[in-house]
Amino acid sequence: SDASETAAEALAAIGPHTLDAALDGLARVDSDFFHIGAGAIERFGPAAVPRLTEVLDEPPGGRRTGAVLALCRLAPDVAVPHLAGLLDAVHSA
Repeated sequence: SDASETAAEALAAIGPHTLDAALDGLARVDSDFFHIGAGAIERFGPAAVPRLTEVLDEPPGGRRTGAVLALCRLAPDVAVPHLAGLLDAVHSA
């Protein structure tokens, strides 16, 4: 929905300290619109890469999946090794 993207855009506009709130929102968004919210996290920009990388160590879930998807756009070299784990989690769910 536009609400997911708009919320992530608003959080990004406030500042990088709101990245965790945007990731938390991904855990609650309808799966049909997850990719929109995850894509909007990209708007946090390169400054978000260190925090997104830390989130990769969290248990499987919306936050980690969103981090991987955002990193695919912001830092593909960081994201690629985690894509296999993401795909395994999706197929075993």
